[in-house]
Amino acid sequence: KARVLARRALQIDPCCAAAHTSLAYATAHHDWQWADAEAQFARALALDPGYAHAHHWRAHLLVAQQRFDEALQAGQRALELQPLDIIINVHMAWHHWLARDAGAAIEQAALTADLDDTDHWPPFFHGMACTLAGRAEEAVDALRRSCALSKGNAVMRAGLGYAYAFAQDRRA
Repeated sequence: KARVLARRALQIDPCCAAAHTSLAYATAHHDWQWADAEAQFARALALDPGYAHAHHWRAHLLVAQQRFDEALQAGQRALELQPLDIIINVHMAWHHWLARDAGAAIEQAALTADLDDTDHWPPFFHGMACTLAGRAEEAVDALRRSCALSKGNAVMRAGLGYAYAFAQDRRA
C-alpha cells in the first residue's frame, strides 16, 4: 500500500522528495531491493537535501547493509536537520549500538533521554550498550527502567532478560 501511495504522489508531483523517500523506504524494508532503494533516496536528497527523514531512513538502509560509517554520517545529518526529533535521536543510539560503539550509544541514549525521559527506547539502548561496555549492573538498571516505561513491552523484556544473563543474575 505504501508503494502504491508513493507512486500516486509521484504521478502528481514527480519532484516530491517525501514521496521518493517513502518509495525508497518501502523498497528497502519490504522488497529488500537495496540498489533501487538507494537510487530513490539519492533522488529524494537531490530534490531536497534538507529533508531529514530521507537521511534518517537512508541510514536504516545503510545499517541493513552493515555500512555503519555511512549510516552514522546519514543519521548525523538527519540529527543536524532535526535535533529535537526523538525518533532520529534514539535511532542514532541504535546505530551506534549496532556499530558496536558502546560509548557513543550510551552518550546518545542519555541525550535522547534528556529530550524525553518518558520514552522507553533511550534506556533500552543505554542498557544494551552497557552490556557491550561490560557494565552489567548499569545495564540491568537501565533495562528495568525501559520495561517499566514501556509497561512490559516484549522487546524491552527480552533486553532485560539478556542483561540478567549477561550479569549472571538468576533472580529474574
